This record gives sequence, C-alpha cells and structure tokens, in this order.
Amino acid sequence: ITIPQSDKRDENYLSKTDMQTLWACFKEGKNKHLGWFLFSYLHGGMNIADMMSLRFTDFLFQEGGFVYQRSKTKAKNHFKVCVPATTWTQELLDTMGIKPVKGELVFKEMGGLCSNDKGYTIAKAKLSNCANITLKTIGKKAGIEKSISMTTARHSFATIATKERIPYTLIENVMGHALSGVSSHYIGGFTIDEMRPDMEKLL
Repeated sequence: ITIPQSDKRDENYLSKTDMQTLWACFKEGKNKHLGWFLFSYLHGGMNIADMMSLRFTDFLFQEGGFVYQRSKTKAKNHFKVCVPATTWTQELLDTMGIKPVKGELVFKEMGGLCSNDKGYTIAKAKLSNCANITLKTIGKKAGIEKSISMTTARHSFATIATKERIPYTLIENVMGHALSGVSSHYIGGFTIDEMRPDMEKLL
C-alpha cells in the first residue's frame, strides 16, 4: 500500500483521535454525509462509487461482511474485496436507521439517483461534492484542522491501520489492492473472522 508522504498528501489523512471525534459528532447529529464518510473509513476506504452500488448479500448474513468488486479496477481484474462488518458497522447502520435486508442497497439514497452509466457518473460527482462540503463544515466545527473529504477516509484508513500494526496484506485485501511482491501468489487471503479483530481497532 502507499502511505501519504509529501506535505501536500499529509493533509489527506486524519488521526485516530480525529476519527473518534467525528464518530462522536455522528452519534450526536446523525448526519448522513458523515455516516457515509465513517462507513468508508471503517470498510477499507471504500469509495463513493462502490458505496452507491453496495448491497446486503448472503455474504453478510452467512460470513458477517461485505463483498464487492471495485468499480475503479473491475475492468482490469475480477478481484473481489471482502470486508468484515464489525461492532462499529452495526452501530453506524443503527444510527442511520438502516436495516440489513438481503438484496437491497445499503445506501438506497445513493443508488436511487441513477438509472444509467451517464446518470451514475453525474450522481457520483454530485454526491461527492455535497458530502465534501458538509464534511468540511463538520470538521471545522469539531476543531479538526485538516480539510476533510470522502477521499480522506481512504488515506485515513491506510494510515491508521498501519499505525495500529494491522498486517499490510490485510490492509491491501480490504482496500481492494492486488497483493504486491514476487511471492504474493503464494500468500493466502484472510478470512472475515481473521480480519475482524484488527478492523475493530479503527475507532
């Protein structure tokens, strides 16, 4: 994985304390945009395009997690991303009033905005812009100095997970990165149950 290095990219991630502050704000205000941001962070930095089409599948009820293909890379490979649902997932969905129903979109409001590829692209940009404006306002009110956007969730996940000493291969798995390195094809993946204890460390 790539951890932000330069001064410019350094602004793209938050600390665990910042994330805990935002979680407290979310629990108090139940803001949907902040809920989307936290869901992204808690699930490997899932991007908004994938959240728009994310569904509750048998995988959640049988294995306790989410499975999907990243929209950004699905044309290149068939790698499926598996991310465990944690106690944070359940609390977040409960706070947002979302009840898991097999086959339904996790975020109906997102997915209901488009019916074709062009509409999908426009909706994705619109959702990102609206969320980013709200996140910046919430961040300032919460006393967080860094500017926050939906992309910040992905950088924050990678950075905090690394600082929490979560194995790189697990981080790559849940971020949807193909394993790197010459011997990567010899490394077995993690089960959802093996991932969950580490993913619980994020807040």
